Amino acid sequence: MRLRFRGVDEPVIRSGTALLVVGLILGPGCAAGPGKAGAESGDAGWETVFVLARAPEARGPIWVQESDGSSQPGWISVSGPAPTRERVHLLERCELPECGVQEGVCGMAIPVVRRLEPGDSIRFVWNGRTSRLSTDGRCERREPALDGTYAVRFCWTDQEPLEPPSPGEGTPLPGVTCQTLDAALPGATRVAWRVE
Repeated sequence: MRLRFRGVDEPVIRSGTALLVVGLILGPGCAAGPGKAGAESGDAGWETVFVLARAPEARGPIWVQESDGSSQPGWISVSGPAPTRERVHLLERCELPECGVQEGVCGMAIPVVRRLEPGDSIRFVWNGRTSRLSTDGRCERREPALDGTYAVRFCWTDQEPLEPPSPGEGTPLPGVTCQTLDAALPGATRVAWRVE
């Protein structure tokens, strides 16, 4: 498993405000990182980088949910190919153990909000794997995602977040705006949205 979040490190090329790039990206060493049961190697055979960027010429910041209450990136969600459009879990779910692994789950996840100034970006590198529930629903397996057209949804707000109602609950985002793009996976190595 690999999770990377970055700031002002990457310009987003403008094509309207959405960008899909098809081709090869990232060598085999790019997928290493800690996760449940050691490391997920990205052996789905492909990776996709999701990027949400605030335009450098924009007036003022935006806020994104960097992570949600289930340890998934909160600023982006991905739904699988039709007809089911099932949610793709980009990372392990903390509420379920991995099937066949004798270790605990990742623990309580607290939603985190991140402010993006003009010119900043946030990105997530997905290794092409998703979680599948066991037949009894007691554990999950990380498996390569199916080929097809996925719906990729980027969400942000330009309204400053409120304080959380109580510690540990995370900060609610007011006035969230979302934009959905379709991306053929595998194939799209970078899916990006630029907030003007």
